[in-house]
Amino acid sequence: MRRLRVVNGLPVTGSLTMRSNRAFTLVEAMVAVILCGVGVVAAMQALASLQKTNINAVHSERLLRLAANKIEEIGVTSLVTETPTDGDFADDGAPDASYNIDVQPGTVEGTFVVTITATDAVSQQSLSTIVFDSSSTSTTGTGGQP
Repeated sequence: MRRLRVVNGLPVTGSLTMRSNRAFTLVEAMVAVILCGVGVVAAMQALASLQKTNINAVHSERLLRLAANKIEEIGVTSLVTETPTDGDFADDGAPDASYNIDVQPGTVEGTFVVTITATDAVSQQSLSTIVFDSSSTSTTGTGGQP
C-alpha cells in the first residue's frame, strides 16, 4: 500500500521534484518556434516565386497584345511589303518595348507569313499570322478587257 504524504494539510503523491506533465519544456517550445520559422520562410519563398511568375506573365501578355495590335495594323493597311521591319511601340504607349517583323512569302500568291517579335527588358514574345496583300497579286485573267 502506498503512503500519502501531507504537505500544508494536503495529500501529495509522488516526489515534490517531479515536473508537471501539463506544461511544455523550454526545448519543446524552442523546437515549435523553429518549426514555425521554417514554415514562414518556405511560405515567403513561395510567395516571392509566385510574384516573379506573375510579373513575367504580365510582361508576356503585354508584349503579345502589342504584337497583335501591330499585326492588326498590318492587316488593315494591307501593305505588308512596305511595313518597316523594326521599331518601337511608342505610339502604343510602350516606348520601352520594340518589335521586329519578319515577312516570308506564303504558299498562295498574295499571302505572306508575318511574324512579329516583341521585346522588352524582361521578356520576348513572337506572334505569327498569314496576311493577304492584294497589291502583290497579278491581274491576269480571261474575264477582263482585251
